[in-house]
Amino acid sequence: FPPVTNIFFLSILSPIFITIKNIFNMKIIFRIG
Repeated sequence: FPPVTNIFFLSILSPIFITIKNIFNMKIIFRIG
């Protein structure tokens, strides 16, 4: 991958990863609560 596509990939993937993490955390909190 050239650096430009890497940056583009990261800018797309990092928000997706963050939302998946948040959903996972919410599920764990729901199970505990």
